[in-house]
Amino acid sequence: AAPPPCLSCVGGRVRMLATGSRGPTHRTSTSKGGHTGTKPQIPAPGPRPSPSLVLEALQEERAGPSISLSQGEYEEGGAARVAEALKTNATVTAVDWSWSFLDDDALQVIGDMLEVNRTLLSLNFSWNVISDDGVCRVSESLGKNTTVESVDFSRNNIGDKGA
Repeated sequence: AAPPPCLSCVGGRVRMLATGSRGPTHRTSTSKGGHTGTKPQIPAPGPRPSPSLVLEALQEERAGPSISLSQGEYEEGGAARVAEALKTNATVTAVDWSWSFLDDDALQVIGDMLEVNRTLLSLNFSWNVISDDGVCRVSESLGKNTTVESVDFSRNNIGDKGA
């Protein structure tokens, strides 16, 4: 089987999986654009992480190298608090934010975090409600971040302008 469609950004240093609501495509533009506003369907219920418990572990430096916030149900500003805690965290190298209803506003704050964090290697933002604007914000911050190696934006509301 062929590998998933990817595009390289930030001089080929970061691999970004870029499939939008229209299916897999290879895209290279990073200018801003709009989005469809549709929300992903949450998969079958299973154990869901508590963003507040993950936040507490991050703040107390008890988090392991990989954290999953997949299917996390965030209260207002919850993703921003996690991103703020990740700014100075020196242990977490991978974060899975899939199926968490993250939107462009959350990606603005996460982009701020990526400009200063030097530990993260891998981020998964698949199956959220991210549009071109959110992807562009993260792409901009990756220009200042030398450690992130892969970012998954698959199955979001990304158009030609965002990827």
